[in-house]
Amino acid sequence: MHAWNVSVLSEATSDTEPTLLVDFGVAKYVFNAGDGTGRAWLGSHHSFRKTKALFATAAGTQRCGGVSGA
Repeated sequence: MHAWNVSVLSEATSDTEPTLLVDFGVAKYVFNAGDGTGRAWLGSHHSFRKTKALFATAAGTQRCGGVSGA
C-alpha cells in the first residue's frame, strides 16, 4: 500500500496564496508558490528534502511569485 499526505503550506490571506505540498514519502511535490511561500514553509515542520517538482496552476505572481524566495 502506498501512503501519501497533502499539507497546506499557506492559505489564501492578504499576503499569501494557497500552496499545497503533496508528500509520497519518497518524493514531494509543491502546487503553487505565491508570495510568502518561503516564509510559510520555513515556519512549518516540513523540509525541502525530497522535493522533486513545483507545479503552477497559472502563470503570474499570484501563483509563482514565491519561487525565487522558496
